[in-house]
Amino acid sequence: PQRGEDILLLVQRLDAGMVDPLTEPKLKLQLVRFGGELFSLCNRRLYALKTHAGNSGQTVMASARIYQMDTVTAKFLLAHTTKNGGTSVQVGGTCRGQPEDLDGD
Repeated sequence: PQRGEDILLLVQRLDAGMVDPLTEPKLKLQLVRFGGELFSLCNRRLYALKTHAGNSGQTVMASARIYQMDTVTAKFLLAHTTKNGGTSVQVGGTCRGQPEDLDGD
C-alpha cells in the first residue's frame, strides 16, 4: 500500500485471495534488526498483513528485506533530538551508552 491507498481495501483483497503477500512487490516488508529484534519501517504493510492473518486465523508469510543497524547509527538516531538543526546546544544529564572506541584508539 502506498500513501493514499485504502488499507482496508488491501486487507479485503488479501482476505479474498486476490493479492499474494509473498509475491506482491508492494507488500515486501522493510525491516531493521535492532537489539536482536526486527522492526518494520512500513507499518501500513505490517498492519494489513497482521489484520489479514487475524481474519484468516492462519500464519501469513510475506517477503522482506532486512537491514542491519550498527550501534553507532542507533545511538545517533536515539540522540538526534534537534529542533533547530543543531544551531544551538543545551546540555543536561549524562551521555547515555557511549559507543566504544569511535576513533579506533
